[in-house]
Amino acid sequence: ISGCLGLIAVIIRRVKSLLGYDLRGPMRKKAALRILSAMSHMAKCDGIVDSIELKHIRKTIRRLTGRNYPTSEVIHMVDSIDMSGGLDEHHFIAFGKGLRDREKDLMMQGILSVAIASGRLIPVEHAFATELAYGLGIPGEDFRRLLELVLATEDVA
Repeated sequence: ISGCLGLIAVIIRRVKSLLGYDLRGPMRKKAALRILSAMSHMAKCDGIVDSIELKHIRKTIRRLTGRNYPTSEVIHMVDSIDMSGGLDEHHFIAFGKGLRDREKDLMMQGILSVAIASGRLIPVEHAFATELAYGLGIPGEDFRRLLELVLATEDVA
């Protein structure tokens, strides 16, 4: 009986992890890749993505999602982004499609962290962040709360 109960507990924990309900485990792969993509877009906004920014992206994505991505994968994702055509509202809505509210908050934390990593928020980065917040359906007070949270986290780091 105890063996069956133990097996049931393991199965329940595994199902919770796969569905994204286990906060201790890594985030769903789909959600983590979307967050990494949004962070890469933010890094590409100013046109220059240096090694310090890549390292910051890797550290932040690991902290937020619990998943570790090699530098080569981050570089490949950043290189595949073409910002010359610009993004419209459909692109910003697509970033959040199928994500839970918690995952959308983590996406905003990730892009804001990348934006302020240089010590300043340039207008292009601010425009990207506000358009993404609008596309994700994040109200202004939540946006400000997330920005304050990121600023507090970055001061400690």
